[in-house]
Amino acid sequence: MVHRDLGITVEEMLNLEVMSEGKTLAGHRGLGNRITKMNVMEVPDIMDWVTRGEFLLTTAYSIKDDIEILKKLIPQMKEKGLAGIGIKMKRYVENLSQEIINIADDLQFPIVEIPFHVSYTDVIMPVLTEIINGQTHTLLKIHEIHNELTHVMLRGGGIQEIAQGIRQSIGNSIVIQDAIFDVAVICCDEENRDVLQNIIANEEHTFYRNMERTVREKIIIRKEDNLSGNVVARIQMPIYVEERYLGYLCVWEDHKKLSVMEQTAIEAAIPMIALDLMKKTSIFEIESRHRIEFFHDLLSKDEKRQRSALERSSLFNFDNKLGYAVIVIKIHHSKGFIKETINNTSFLYQINGKILQIMERLARHKKEKMVFGNKSDQLILLYGTDKSQSAIAIKKELMAFAQNMMHCIESEIRSGICTIGIGRFYEDVMNLWKSYGEADKAAQNKGGYRKNGIAHFDDLGIYRVLCLDEMEEELIQFYQEILEPLIRYDRERESELIKTLQTYFKCGGNLKRISEEMYTHYNTIIYRIQRIKEITQMDLEDPNDRLNLQVALKIFEAMV
Repeated sequence: MVHRDLGITVEEMLNLEVMSEGKTLAGHRGLGNRITKMNVMEVPDIMDWVTRGEFLLTTAYSIKDDIEILKKLIPQMKEKGLAGIGIKMKRYVENLSQEIINIADDLQFPIVEIPFHVSYTDVIMPVLTEIINGQTHTLLKIHEIHNELTHVMLRGGGIQEIAQGIRQSIGNSIVIQDAIFDVAVICCDEENRDVLQNIIANEEHTFYRNMERTVREKIIIRKEDNLSGNVVARIQMPIYVEERYLGYLCVWEDHKKLSVMEQTAIEAAIPMIALDLMKKTSIFEIESRHRIEFFHDLLSKDEKRQRSALERSSLFNFDNKLGYAVIVIKIHHSKGFIKETINNTSFLYQINGKILQIMERLARHKKEKMVFGNKSDQLILLYGTDKSQSAIAIKKELMAFAQNMMHCIESEIRSGICTIGIGRFYEDVMNLWKSYGEADKAAQNKGGYRKNGIAHFDDLGIYRVLCLDEMEEELIQFYQEILEPLIRYDRERESELIKTLQTYFKCGGNLKRISEEMYTHYNTIIYRIQRIKEITQMDLEDPNDRLNLQVALKIFEAMV
């Protein structure tokens, strides 16, 4: 579709031979407005029949008795996006009032005097010819670029070759940022390469925060950057498929200002870039699917499936001579971040992709063997290292790696988006299913044992016992027998007995501290403690009753 701003400017119209005697009466600063259509104004209530980019021609016959109506019409025309108005003066209107001229000047809306002897056709035909010639030239340019990019892709080229093709066509610096795989392709003069790389890197963190609005509104951003001491305009266009944002394309006007034709041609290339990125994404998804299938078998309790996974382990760079621990990264659907996005699946996929990129980058700098993949809102990493190290040294190493990974996730994406759980290290890979179960439980947002979003299974305290699958039924019955009366009481009366009991153990039974912690009157706390004793039939002074209540609370916190 032809760009809505294609056409000729009002100034270019005035330079046509037929308008050699025409002159601008007002709105000189609007002579750059683009004319995409011509229309004739025969009635004063024309506003319902005009569209953006039109230039109106009139003899002013319909408003000759009330020419001051232009004071009202000009702001409406400006708001509608009209390019200007041409009036054939001296026939029905001798001159315009200074007030009309002032309004047009303030709004930068051109009022042009059409020579008396020039007919509408004399003006319309050459203007439309210029517009059509420009559109034809643009379509040919788009077709040329499209053909070139098609040939690039048929030859097996990717975004690197696409970027080079666009660069050759327009002559300016260009960057294509693949936001899924965190890759920037830069085509520019060598002296500007580092500068452009820094610009892209410094703005990377805004991608996730601005993605939803960019996808919804298809925004073309215009900015200015300092290149080699010169302020250079930058045009940034989103690359997307439907509502899935894949990245963006930047063009700097470092060698020349982009014409409307060139900008339109570049916009027409966006689907070709999106196609290449989607191809890469599809390959990545297929590889991830196979890797997750490998994980499912390897981390299964079924020995037959484990052996099947080990037979194809070399395909996934898994060394079964090493010992391994499992790390699970669980992404949380936090309010205002994922649940409220316009396309949750797409957004979650891109978050996964970004975290995988962080994993891959960190893995490059480690001597340990790492295999990782993504599964919906969970990412799994197998951390392999030499079996000769002590368990303490390996745990310390795992925690340091997880902390480094969490730091990168928080700085590059957002804090609080995920938790990291770490399973124990096992020398025998046939026991990796245990490490996976431990890491998964450590990553769950339960128990309150996590520090900075990271938990090792060994550090979960009593939760290591409370989260055993084979005990789940008995544990649920235990906490229900003890706490169900309190839960029901809170639900029916909208009270806070469970919360008060939790705070009781948190504060070591100190009623004054409980009162301060809950911002509740001391006497109210005494009353609540008494009600807890009456409802549960347990004495908080009795060690066995107190232990039962505390264990029941831990089960409740872990399972609810």
